[in-house]
Amino acid sequence: MTLSKTKLWIIVTSALLLGALLGGVGGSYFGFYAWRSFNNFQQMLTAAHYSEFASIQYRSASYDEAKAALHEYIEFWEQLRSKESGSVRNHIYYMDTCFAYTRLGLLEEKHANKKQAEIYFGKSQQRCKEAGWIDYSAKTIRQVVTALDERNPMLKLQSDSKR
Repeated sequence: MTLSKTKLWIIVTSALLLGALLGGVGGSYFGFYAWRSFNNFQQMLTAAHYSEFASIQYRSASYDEAKAALHEYIEFWEQLRSKESGSVRNHIYYMDTCFAYTRLGLLEEKHANKKQAEIYFGKSQQRCKEAGWIDYSAKTIRQVVTALDERNPMLKLQSDSKR
């Protein structure tokens, strides 16, 4: 049994079109997830840069600069979270904003702004509660943040260089 040239042409063309279609769909699907992974990586890298900047400002800048840096860091997380509600980053969002609000509270206490400090500590407690902490008292959160700041080698190097 021989195939006519027309039938052979139809079979080859159909196979090529089917291959192109499957390749296009598969490429689009995997390209989307590759781009999404890259975008997630880029966002987390940006968060790390914001975090480092806020830490440096908190430790070594003026009151106004430190406060502004911490507010910018919180705003960054608020914007990121509003775009991706329910993502895996929720826990990171809660923890990072909890710690930033705690640092704002500590900063306000240091500058005798007790009322504003209490507002920040309240926001910090809410974030820790949402993150699932069992003990989210202001005292506990303050102890955790203070311990983290004392053990952070980058912050220690910055404070040592100021002496």
